[in-house]
Amino acid sequence: MFPCAGQGRWLIALDISHTGDKEIPDPKITYFLVHDLGNYRYKMDAVSENVPEGCVGAGDPSAKHPWLSTAELKALK
Repeated sequence: MFPCAGQGRWLIALDISHTGDKEIPDPKITYFLVHDLGNYRYKMDAVSENVPEGCVGAGDPSAKHPWLSTAELKALK
């Protein structure tokens, strides 16, 4: 999740390159713009193949979980 312009808006990127052991040729990235409603609830505002204007940030979302601590993530398993 990356922050976007506008309070409480986040960008989620979904990039699937494999399904099971099968590699997907020419995978596409899908971007979801969501609004944080609080208490881990979100409302989807938009879905696109392009990054919406006003969204910034880069990194590995699987390495950062700004809304859950490492202990909370382990408890979900």
